[in-house]
Amino acid sequence: MNAALLHSQLVHRDLKPENCVFLDGETQLKLVDFDFCGFPDGKKISERPGTRGYMAPESVAEGSYTEKSDMWSLDVIL
Repeated sequence: MNAALLHSQLVHRDLKPENCVFLDGETQLKLVDFDFCGFPDGKKISERPGTRGYMAPESVAEGSYTEKSDMWSLDVIL
């Protein structure tokens, strides 16, 4: 599943290196640990789960989560 399709359906809200894994014998990166995911439906999610070091500033300050918060986390990881 590509990132655009994934974010049309949910926001992970806890992207960090520990949640990005390669399975044995595979070269495709997999996301794991969807405990904090939310379903955006075009709305902001206000709960504050996640790992602070990888969270977008607006997520920390305002508790405002959208798919853009996940993109910030990916930038930090990369």
